[in-house]
Amino acid sequence: MHAQSLHATATRTATSARHVAPHAPRRTASVRCCASMPTSGETAPSRRQALASIALMSSGAMLSNCAPANAALKDYLLPGQDEVLEVSMTLGSTDGKYMFSPSTLELTQGKIYKLKLNNPSSTTHYFTALEFASKIYTLLVLAGDPVVEVKGAISEVALKAGASAIWVLMPIKPGKYPLRCTVKGHTEGGMVGTIIVNKA
Repeated sequence: MHAQSLHATATRTATSARHVAPHAPRRTASVRCCASMPTSGETAPSRRQALASIALMSSGAMLSNCAPANAALKDYLLPGQDEVLEVSMTLGSTDGKYMFSPSTLELTQGKIYKLKLNNPSSTTHYFTALEFASKIYTLLVLAGDPVVEVKGAISEVALKAGASAIWVLMPIKPGKYPLRCTVKGHTEGGMVGTIIVNKA
């Protein structure tokens, strides 16, 4: 497999993004993703195959009746989960503090989450947890106003001042993962956190 890196921003069309409104957003979120592309003669795995693999890895449960790509999120739930779980995190603050609030996110392996990210500050902040990002399955990211839908393996999300984004994901591997903002000086200023994934 050859890895193809792409950087999708809510202000422009990318091959992995779909605009749902014609006008450019005023407040933007930037998403970095690395998508695996099939080599010549290979066939890209379907969403059914990908989610089935995750089900086996995370809980041993078999996935049945997987919905098509445009279905509601609830149609992607695995056996044992009744609804998509919502968690929220604020990047920065209105008074200029370098912080994640809450500083710790606690998730459970094999559950689908809607992670809501918001930046109320006057500067750009990054949600960077590369080790965590490599141990999850991303269904999609919604960012921008109007909304852009980004699909693929996401590595980090950057929120400009006043921006927000929703990252729909499933944690695969239990562990404790560091989180930080990679804007120069922000990590040193205390903008760090932790993501804990508990075993199912």
